[in-house]
Amino acid sequence: MEPEYVTVSDNSRTAWVTLQENNAIAKIDIVLKTVTDIFPLGFKDYNLPGNEIDPTDRPNNPFVISFNNWPAFGMYQPDGIAVWEDKGVPYLSTANEGDAREYSALTEETRVSSLALDPVVFSNAAFLKTATNMGRLNVTSTLGNIDGDADYDALYSFGARSFSVWSGLNGSLLWDSKNDLEKKAVAANVYDDDRSDSKGVEPEGITIGIIHKSEVNKKVLAFIGMERADALAIYNVTDPLHPVFLQMLKTGDAPEGVLFISEYDSPTKRSLLVVSSENDGVIKVYAPSAL
Repeated sequence: MEPEYVTVSDNSRTAWVTLQENNAIAKIDIVLKTVTDIFPLGFKDYNLPGNEIDPTDRPNNPFVISFNNWPAFGMYQPDGIAVWEDKGVPYLSTANEGDAREYSALTEETRVSSLALDPVVFSNAAFLKTATNMGRLNVTSTLGNIDGDADYDALYSFGARSFSVWSGLNGSLLWDSKNDLEKKAVAANVYDDDRSDSKGVEPEGITIGIIHKSEVNKKVLAFIGMERADALAIYNVTDPLHPVFLQMLKTGDAPEGVLFISEYDSPTKRSLLVVSSENDGVIKVYAPSAL
């Protein structure tokens, strides 16, 4: 197990931990000091409508970023995680960055172009393996050879290029942003096409901010730091089944730490958002009008 980030319930009795390289979330009873569940997160089908991706950093036209369906899956592999509760029900929000395992005994990351693809499943294998199509997409070598022969029957890439909402009770997927983060990054001119073959915008850090703690005007916001877009997306997640995009903020280089300070704890009496970026060492404090 490779635990990454942790979030804790309001009553401090339950914790949820992302097991990024294991593509899972652990649920922990803090009082009993026991892991009560491990939720396997499954895979995201990039061949479904709404899940279109750009899998290459070598497009035919370097000025065009094209999202299309491709016969591959994404392992959610969340990094950051945050919990908020509504009427006693815990909702988990995750930043689905993805990560490959690499140590002396194992290097799992490989490119589609280097794999033998099953000719029945992938009848257009030669087309897929070209650099301008899916050939440069990084995938794991540890999954996909379903029948144990010499070729691959399915392809699994790292991360899901999204953020998701899960049930804190049973780990079921309630909502996923699909490719909205990447499309919003393109619209804001912060998408890095050089990372298309890897994990796209790489959602890494996430936090939840609650505005107006009374139930009358309560607003719940999710803040998602995208390492490769050098930007942070804000969504209204008050309705956890129907989050709504609000705003994109340009941050420092590779935002990772994200901290929300409510108006009740803020020295300015306004909600604040603190973002730390690992590549340039910059810390920024925001007070967006939306807060």
